[in-house]
Amino acid sequence: MDKRTCFVCSKSGTTEELSACMNCYNIYHLNCHKIDEQSEAYRQRDDLCPVCLISDEQDK
Repeated sequence: MDKRTCFVCSKSGTTEELSACMNCYNIYHLNCHKIDEQSEAYRQRDDLCPVCLISDEQDK
């Protein structure tokens, strides 16, 4: 089982528990993704970490 560390909470998790950002490649727990799941940015860019998603939203 491959263990990784979430960049948001710094806790480890398995590859089944974690996701990777397609922009910066940071690893994070989906539960640590504190963003409004109803927002347009989230629906269009669900492959981004919390930091990149907020940055992407602010650039618009």
